Amino acid sequence: MDVYEKIKIPLIAVEEVSIDKIKDYGVLLYNIWKKVKNNLCKIDYLVEKPEPDEALSNLGITGIYILDNKIFNYLKKVKKVKNNEFQLTDALNLYAKENDLYASTFKGKRYDMVTKELWYKTYKEFLKYIK
Repeated sequence: MDVYEKIKIPLIAVEEVSIDKIKDYGVLLYNIWKKVKNNLCKIDYLVEKPEPDEALSNLGITGIYILDNKIFNYLKKVKKVKNNEFQLTDALNLYAKENDLYASTFKGKRYDMVTKELWYKTYKEFLKYIK
């Protein structure tokens, strides 16, 4: 939110991902020359869950997005792909062709709760902070 408040441009939070985990993430391609600051860059292209040898970078999308309402126009244009699903990355690629879209790394820990085991692990960690 702090980064968005400074730039006022749609923004995606990303984190560095190890190559063995890259296939679990959407990954972005960015032009090193468009890097604004160490933790902020302009997105050129996104790929959903690439194989490690096809990854465009090691920056994985965390699922934290700050977008404007233009994204809905692009969501209407995407087609279903694997598993008969719509991919947000497809809409974001269309968006990035015509609009500025940035990515930012962040300090802190991100919790992934896509499985029962990960949810339980996260829940247990949060309980440590409840008095």
